[in-house]
Amino acid sequence: MVRKWQGGPEDRRRRVIDAFARCCILTTDRPVPDFKKIWPYQDILPFLDAVTSPDQGWWTQTYRRRIPPPSVIGQAVRKAALERITQGNLGIEDRLGVWNGSVFHGLKLSGALRKGPGTEFTIWARPELVADLSEMPLMHKLEPKAAKHGQRRLRRCYAAFLPPEDPIGRSVLAGLFAGAILRNADGEEWLELPGTQGVKTILSEWGIPCLPFERPMGKRVLHVSPLFGALVAHIMPPHSAGRIQCIRKAGNCPYLPAILWEMAMTKKHSRYMPFPNALPFACSKSTFFRRGWRRRDMHKAGWLELGIHVTPRLRELLVEWFERRSCELRGRTYDSKTFPLSPDMGIPTSPFPPPFTLR
Repeated sequence: MVRKWQGGPEDRRRRVIDAFARCCILTTDRPVPDFKKIWPYQDILPFLDAVTSPDQGWWTQTYRRRIPPPSVIGQAVRKAALERITQGNLGIEDRLGVWNGSVFHGLKLSGALRKGPGTEFTIWARPELVADLSEMPLMHKLEPKAAKHGQRRLRRCYAAFLPPEDPIGRSVLAGLFAGAILRNADGEEWLELPGTQGVKTILSEWGIPCLPFERPMGKRVLHVSPLFGALVAHIMPPHSAGRIQCIRKAGNCPYLPAILWEMAMTKKHSRYMPFPNALPFACSKSTFFRRGWRRRDMHKAGWLELGIHVTPRLRELLVEWFERRSCELRGRTYDSKTFPLSPDMGIPTSPFPPPFTLR
């Protein structure tokens, strides 16, 4: 019996499938062979793992005869590579940019990306998302024209099959808001998400309040303020992030940023926001008093009227936004290692009970 670490047949198959899976995500899923060379598939060669066998002899001239023809690579090996992609941990996470498995998981939860036959996905009426996908530096084939209902097909995008690193992480939240529909209600812009249990679980975990609505034909949706989408816009694709950052009148703003500051960010000698952009879509201190707001009413409004429950995850996003804007005002570049989250910004206790969880 030949051990796997010595370069046996099982080890050869694992290395080839892993390399082909990386090649499908980053460059191409249809490598062209050149049988004049020892390794015919030159597109896969840069993605092969380093050989740890002492004899270094498992991919010599004798192994060339074991390379399957192109038709077999298009069927059996591609199927094995797709199964390997769904397992993740390919070692190319640093080369994906914002297009990691977590972002695609959020896009699927938002309904913007729907699975079709084979490696096909359908994009539903998201022009900013279509613009982002057309500029994606990974392997994909995007349909040039939209169908009658405004949908476009995305084929051979293997990065969409990667699993999320954290099913409720901030990259999933970024993908969820990047795929949300922008709706106008009473002169305010809202992010509309499907009212599924998966979306409710993520919003509840992050402590993000939402308003349930019922669309025509009995479809249940959730409206979320774009403020929370702006908190994760720096890890969104550029066009989807610009859509949120260019909103003029966000839902419940600037009242919502004032409440979040009072509930999660206030401390001694900093009871009010020091500058208007301390939180997304916020207002200045003078506007706060001109509108007749008072700090003593903020906690009650946050708990009872808006159903806000400040969680550690949400507070981390708020503090990170504030430190990014503070660094920009001082002409510095934000770095999470140089400017860590402020330890003196604790969540104040509140006598009010937590809000009810949506079912």
